[in-house]
Amino acid sequence: MTNIFAEATKGAPPYYLVKKAYAYIDKIDDNARVLDLGAGSLRNSLFFAKKGFSILAIDKDKNIHNYRKEVGDSADRIETVQEDICKFLQNNHEQFSVILATHVIPFLSENCRETFFKTLSSLLVDGGVLVLTFWGPRDDFSRKGVAVEEMEKLLEKLQSFKILFAKEREYDGPTVDGWEKHWHVIDIVASNRKDD
Repeated sequence: MTNIFAEATKGAPPYYLVKKAYAYIDKIDDNARVLDLGAGSLRNSLFFAKKGFSILAIDKDKNIHNYRKEVGDSADRIETVQEDICKFLQNNHEQFSVILATHVIPFLSENCRETFFKTLSSLLVDGGVLVLTFWGPRDDFSRKGVAVEEMEKLLEKLQSFKILFAKEREYDGPTVDGWEKHWHVIDIVASNRKDD
């Protein structure tokens, strides 16, 4: 799935939620570091790189390095690492101002998803912002073994964070490889900001 999705989104604008999340980053230094998990074609990384941020882009796809070569002048702000997300989460000790995890967490193993939720607080600096996408229980991906989440349970898992934006959307449409399906998408922007 990663290869097909990355190729299909190469050169595409960032996911709408990434732009929305940027509006909440008013208290973060412009030179802050962004972690992009499952970075794919780097479309979301590129958005932040053009805003002056330094990016650590993680993806298991070996093509991540090639995508970096294709982003032009912003490539020097993007560090790409070909690594399994679970392995990265277990070994990382760095903190980030923004964590992007769009269209990737549902594809991780159950153990890795648990690790993801357990390590979120330690990965994020005070005032940092999370940008997360999940699929809900009515999404057709649920029949293909992809993990789904209910909004209420997600909000419980994120209870230590301030929810800045949460939206559920349902619609019918194709995947990037042409499969017509029902989508149940849950988008969340959250912060561990302590001063509000």
